[in-house]
Amino acid sequence: MRIYKVKGRPDEDLISMAKNGKLVIINAEKVISSKRVESAYLKAKRSFEDGTNISRDIGTEVMLYLSGNRQVSEAIRNYGIGDSEIYYIIAEGEFNPGDHGLLEIADD
Repeated sequence: MRIYKVKGRPDEDLISMAKNGKLVIINAEKVISSKRVESAYLKAKRSFEDGTNISRDIGTEVMLYLSGNRQVSEAIRNYGIGDSEIYYIIAEGEFNPGDHGLLEIADD
């Protein structure tokens, strides 16, 4: 698993990959650092392994852990793809942000 902080708008192919569970896209505007994203991802992954997940997909489960509550609509509103230009992308295996018109940036 690798976490990328990127600048740009996710293209349709990237959004499709997220919907199919191949990666997770998180709006970075309200996230302090990639460490919080990593922690939320590991907790979400564990919840699926243990069968304690609330959502149907790993991306939404990550957003729930980032939000600190169990309201799916609020989590998606705060951490889902929106009007932002800065995102975290969590990908397993091979992934290159540049292939999707995104610029990888440093995590502040």
